[in-house]
Amino acid sequence: MTSTAAPSSASFAAKHNVGVCFPVNHDGKVSTTATSKKIWCSYSSNEERIDAINAERNWRFKYHEHVFSIVSESAKSTKDMVAAAQRGLDAIYDSFDYVAKDGTRTKLKDIATCIPDSAIFHTGTLIGTAAKKHTMEVPYQEKTLSGEDIVERVNGWARYGSCEPSAASALEEMAKLSSEDLNTAIENNVIVLLGATSELGPLETLMELGFTVVCVARNGRKLSRVLEKMESFAGTIVVPLTQAQESLDSPEAFAGAAGADLLADLPALCKWVTELYPEKRLIFDNLAYLDGESGTRVCVAMDVVSSFALDQRQAGKTGLAYLVSPATVHPTSYDSFQQRVQAYKQRPWWSFVAGAKEHISSDLNAEGTSGMQFPVAILQGIVLAQGPNYLLSKSLQQWRAIVTRFTRDDVLVSANLAPACRTASVVHAKQVAVALEGQTFFKPNMVFDPATASAVMAWLLVYDVTSKTSVASPAIAIEHPSELFTQCAVHGGNWRNPYDVRMRCSCLQGDFVYLYPLPVMPV
Repeated sequence: MTSTAAPSSASFAAKHNVGVCFPVNHDGKVSTTATSKKIWCSYSSNEERIDAINAERNWRFKYHEHVFSIVSESAKSTKDMVAAAQRGLDAIYDSFDYVAKDGTRTKLKDIATCIPDSAIFHTGTLIGTAAKKHTMEVPYQEKTLSGEDIVERVNGWARYGSCEPSAASALEEMAKLSSEDLNTAIENNVIVLLGATSELGPLETLMELGFTVVCVARNGRKLSRVLEKMESFAGTIVVPLTQAQESLDSPEAFAGAAGADLLADLPALCKWVTELYPEKRLIFDNLAYLDGESGTRVCVAMDVVSSFALDQRQAGKTGLAYLVSPATVHPTSYDSFQQRVQAYKQRPWWSFVAGAKEHISSDLNAEGTSGMQFPVAILQGIVLAQGPNYLLSKSLQQWRAIVTRFTRDDVLVSANLAPACRTASVVHAKQVAVALEGQTFFKPNMVFDPATASAVMAWLLVYDVTSKTSVASPAIAIEHPSELFTQCAVHGGNWRNPYDVRMRCSCLQGDFVYLYPLPVMPV
């Protein structure tokens, strides 16, 4: 089977309905609401919940209530949560289509029939010329922290409540990581960045350390800027090319041929990336983000690439990595749940003036794989402004992490929760930017600069790759999916804040924080 790579432009794929697409209904129209409701109905096994979802006429502003209920219900046992996640994934592959440039639609569950027999993309390789860094460095407030300064800072975040103690411990371990252990990880692993130019992605940190990094990103200015920085990198960058590298006679020609579109070029990308470095472990880091329904489509596309590699590559030669979104329904540590409940009981006078509502959580007695009962807390972290498409995108990633971790004994699954950040995709909207900055009024919330968060999350990925005790490792037995997400979480204080996120945002969109300025703990 042969095909031609589609133009490397997200706008092309979006405007012309090329690549991964929402399904067309019987009336010839596309409804993201209908698709979303269908998938969440498949996730649930409770007929009453399913009927309530189907009957909901205001899904856009009521979806969070339904999703919180069904996720909390599924979390009552490992068996139920894994089964629900699998049903959700199956519904996505039964629903979404891959649309070729000629308009041919293929259900994603049959995407293997679209994979070309021979490679469409060529492989381009650039080797950095800088010396490798062997120690952990984190940019923070116009400084670069290293050694004991990092240890002191991350333990300060943990004491304040802005990250979990397990995250501080992991980062402290990385600050003391030996060059030998780091070099072993670099030698045995290749990190595939799906959405390599993501502002929160680990690209720069990994390249400074000397990793081989496969960059899957659209052709354009962002990718070109990365390729221009090879003199400051120590690692190796691998990119898909539309022409053979030997035919490109200049850096400009190389940049012009580099890149691929996850949406439009999906089958060709699956073929190309799956066959790279068969002797090493490829870890697929799902990072790409687009606004609106395109965001759901690109998250589905990343899952197709990752799952195709899982199926096609030799056992033990594939891993998965995610930055878990705090704006979902997700498990939190039980300790943080107890703290936010206690903090709400002891809330100050201004919270009564503001009508502050409690952070919504489920307190469950869950059954693990061994039949052991233990407490699990589920947090309603949904931000309504982000919408049901965003929630589906990020929930999909949790589902894949859960199913893979509990059904495969040879796959590393890194799923660390990332904090709220001042990324360009967030602060470009003034109302959202004001609400973001104002979160620090509600102790122990803090907002991270992208450079700091990127480095911290990159080192937590390195921890998952190198540590023998990380829950990401398939060698470590875990009882319940919650353990996969509650370890090493850098939640920016959201887990330990007693107030509902919707209340915090609504206060900040009005004048409350200006009329009643609240004390902020220095961090």
